[in-house]
Amino acid sequence: MCFVVELALARPNWQAMLGGVAPDGDLLRDAGMVWLAAGILGATVMPHNLYLHSTLVNRHAPDGDDASIANALRRVNYDTFGSLSFAFVINAALLAVSLFGPRGSNQLLVASQVVPCLQLPLAVLPLVRFVSDSRLVGSWCVRGVPLVLPWRAVGCVLTLNGALL
Repeated sequence: MCFVVELALARPNWQAMLGGVAPDGDLLRDAGMVWLAAGILGATVMPHNLYLHSTLVNRHAPDGDDASIANALRRVNYDTFGSLSFAFVINAALLAVSLFGPRGSNQLLVASQVVPCLQLPLAVLPLVRFVSDSRLVGSWCVRGVPLVLPWRAVGCVLTLNGALL
């Protein structure tokens, strides 16, 4: 509740906030923006979230039959999308408070989220590699266009981390 009050007191420019959802190419040229983008990415995606949800498939489909796996994947995908969407909204609100509210521990808050962003490739690279290996996942192997998107995401994370370092 306190955070909602802080957000209301910050009176953010919502139009500017929505305009920043799709950043422009200048992002990688501004060290402050790279730092902030890495913090938001680390806070939203969180490496442990990816491992948790990939492990839940095994837990919800212990028999390993196709029907159980399909059902588990569907449920886990909804859960992952929901949790990442919720995290994005919360982090956007944190960003609004830090940008439009009183200054203070904002840099510390962002810094605490940059570390998970730096760890993200350690979670994402193996997961993308594993889901594309039919020896590991059998008929559930991801191929073609659906596989291009995660590899592009990996490329974006590596580029962002490279610019950060």
